[in-house]
Amino acid sequence: ETMFCVPRHCWVTPGMTPHERIDSLLADSPAESCGREERLALFMAEERKKGTGSNWAPYLALLPTEADYQEFHPAFAKDHSLSRLAKLWHGWSTHLSNCFEFYKAAAGESAVRYADAYLSLVHIYTRMFADVGLVPLADLFNAGPEHTVAIKYKDSTQTAFCADASRPLAAGEELTVDY
Repeated sequence: ETMFCVPRHCWVTPGMTPHERIDSLLADSPAESCGREERLALFMAEERKKGTGSNWAPYLALLPTEADYQEFHPAFAKDHSLSRLAKLWHGWSTHLSNCFEFYKAAAGESAVRYADAYLSLVHIYTRMFADVGLVPLADLFNAGPEHTVAIKYKDSTQTAFCADASRPLAAGEELTVDY
């Protein structure tokens, strides 16, 4: 049974039309420094900066804060126990650091802070579904060894991201996916 579907125009995805500002600011940047995830991170940070003026504000407000991530994610590791994992994350975020320099030079005073772009990159890497991107409502699932929800988005048209119950579910039962 299909629980819900999110139409494509509601996905926060690399290559979406609203990226025009980011794409124009980064027109002269090397492709290897400013890939799709880095551009999406800058777009999301700019949208968050708009506050309630952004069409994406309700969704962005649901995402974890930096303080939330500091509790568990290696991207914000400060204690010794996560330091080796933090080194791995540093490698993944190097392109954003390089891309941000091009962005900041082109955007000038309107540039978002690097910390906000970095937080957006963490959102992307922790919430992105392959080539779909970030999908509102999909963040409500937990991960579990026995999934109760099957995700479908690779149909021939890719017009919707759907969540189907893997089996009959009881009212109030936890919804889990197998990342």
